[in-house]
Amino acid sequence: IIVANKKSSVAKIEKTVKASLNQSEVLPDYIVIVNNSDITHHDIIFRMHDVIPEDTVFYAIQVREEKATIGQCVDMAFNQAKNGYYIVFLAGYEPPPNFLDKINNRINEELNSIIFIEPQQKWNGLFIQCSTHKLLGGNQERTLLKKISEIVEEEDMEHLVISWKDLNDSA
Repeated sequence: IIVANKKSSVAKIEKTVKASLNQSEVLPDYIVIVNNSDITHHDIIFRMHDVIPEDTVFYAIQVREEKATIGQCVDMAFNQAKNGYYIVFLAGYEPPPNFLDKINNRINEELNSIIFIEPQQKWNGLFIQCSTHKLLGGNQERTLLKKISEIVEEEDMEHLVISWKDLNDSA
């Protein structure tokens, strides 16, 4: 999920999409761009058809609310999510190469259970199971980050959460 806010541009969206596609083994199955900016929806869709490979499912969502929060934008994008996981970036953020490969390795090779990756700068790198998003009601009332932090502390589940920084500092 890539959220374009008021300070975003098509170039910033493109930068984040290209970096997200910079993986060795595991490529994103789908990309959802939430347009909460002044960019015309047509401009985003037109440019992304040149950037996103044809075999990757692509959705673009136009926010209709005047002041939608990033959490609300993520919840709008969640309607397009499949089972599994999703990850959030703000347009302009450049995720490191092979971040999906690292996540895949932790979950499928090392067999570590991960329900959540704590983001950097509040949203960049927020990674969560779709079932957890649904169970907790998304970002309604409080952000998922706050909800999960409370549950993890109450239930002593720190081992199921890693930070974005720790993931990307690992080999």
